[in-house]
Amino acid sequence: MGILFMTNKKGFFFVILFIVFQAFFTYKGVQTVPFFNYGMFSEPYPADKVSEKYIIKLDGEVLDIENSGNIFPYMLYENLRIYKKLVDPNYDDVVLKAIHRRFEKRVSQATLDQLVKKIWNDEQSIKKFPEWLCQFIAKRTERKFETLEFDVEYYTYADKKYNLIGTESIMKHEH
Repeated sequence: MGILFMTNKKGFFFVILFIVFQAFFTYKGVQTVPFFNYGMFSEPYPADKVSEKYIIKLDGEVLDIENSGNIFPYMLYENLRIYKKLVDPNYDDVVLKAIHRRFEKRVSQATLDQLVKKIWNDEQSIKKFPEWLCQFIAKRTERKFETLEFDVEYYTYADKKYNLIGTESIMKHEH
């Protein structure tokens, strides 16, 4: 650090400032890149009692998401997972709660409203998702289709095999 101080005072102060902020974030329990607190990885992740399988159908035909060319399966799965939560009437949005918990007493109401508007998925954004999904899949698969369906199959694992216990239709969209 002494050499850095002698050769580049701005760089030295930047490093010191970075260390101070990182120490503060660690103290507050905020997970930050490039450092993550040990607690984030210190406990085993509990096994799910029920597993979900996302099914996309184009004109009634199941799309093989894993082998469909330019579709990035995990990006698509994450978007479908979030959409499924957002359309569930019993869903308690943790993002909105986190925004209010972290910023409500620190910023003005106008700033908080702008922050919520930019980060939170409001009803209008949620309604736009089916059309976005149709365009995304059509472009990535280079297929034309009239209807897109999004279903979820629920499975339990017993006797060394997965057992289907139910299916739920999340969305049917005319494209």
